[in-house]
Amino acid sequence: MLSAPLPPDEAERLYALRSLDLLDTPREERFERITRLAVRLFGLPIATVSLIDGDREWLKSVQGLALREIAREHSLAAHAILDNEPMIVSDAQADPRFGDHPLVLGEPRFRFYAACPLHAGRRRHRVGTLSVAGRIAHRLAEADAQALRDLAAIAEAEIGRSLASEVQSQLLRERDTARRQALLDALTGLWNRKAILDLLARELVRCEREGIGVSVVLVDLDHFKAINDNHGHLTGDEALRAASAAMLQALRPYDALGRYGGEEFLIVTTDPEGGPVAVAERIRARLAEVRVATGSGGVVALSGSVGVARCPAGERRELDDLLRAADRALYAAKHAGRDRVVTEDAANSDEAPVQPDGSSTDNAA
Repeated sequence: MLSAPLPPDEAERLYALRSLDLLDTPREERFERITRLAVRLFGLPIATVSLIDGDREWLKSVQGLALREIAREHSLAAHAILDNEPMIVSDAQADPRFGDHPLVLGEPRFRFYAACPLHAGRRRHRVGTLSVAGRIAHRLAEADAQALRDLAAIAEAEIGRSLASEVQSQLLRERDTARRQALLDALTGLWNRKAILDLLARELVRCEREGIGVSVVLVDLDHFKAINDNHGHLTGDEALRAASAAMLQALRPYDALGRYGGEEFLIVTTDPEGGPVAVAERIRARLAEVRVATGSGGVVALSGSVGVARCPAGERRELDDLLRAADRALYAAKHAGRDRVVTEDAANSDEAPVQPDGSSTDNAA
């Protein structure tokens, strides 16, 4: 296996990369949609948007792999940033650079790999790649190579934009690379419990100071224990990743989504259009569309119960009080039959929660 040499502009390249403030940040839908589109467009199982740091390839977005980073010495993308043109490897086993590569001989058993460099900064340093890969040797037609360049251009445009909310950006600026990693959930790539609670606390302060309404949407995957018990923890892990991806699609770029614990997720959203219930319903609907393949060849459908609590604009509300209210609403949604949204007002009243089809229910089991 031949490790990639360092580019001649390595020091400047790393400076441009780190200036982007993207390393060790949560998954974002704007990059997820690019890799989803790449998988669909090329009919291949794997796609990534990667950033090449000093000693690793870090995956900002990935489809088809459960990895978040790869040692740079084992990175195929590290070879792709040595040139401005796409690197196309039709058969990695027959390529002298990669024939004995651990990712070719072992999982994920790459055979085909194509990557287009991603540029950043005024001098357009090559900071990462958009790549697609498969486990069968394959030739890429010129029209497909151009499509890869086009998708890479879209990814470059997103790399140059910052769409995080003010408090998310502030939290990231306060952390160096090592401490940023401690804010992310290793399985889902979302904010972890500590980080999402920190973000909620900051938004509540901003809510009172600037007159901005803040809402908490608490989501629990229904019957998740049965998925683990009946299909194993690998299927459970994939269900959590699939649920994360589905919820990201329902949110705005500056909403914050975190794994609250186990199969629970917490969303912090400020003054969303249509209100927090509209956000919660989009999340519930997205989860209901998810299907996860099991190891036995079957498919598991997901659903989620959702509780909503709100701190109105300009008011003061304690974090624990808001979380308790969202948790009570979530419990009411579970008790009413699951796969539904309940607000704190409904949970505190005698109203029967509303089912997804709009009919009422009388606390069905």
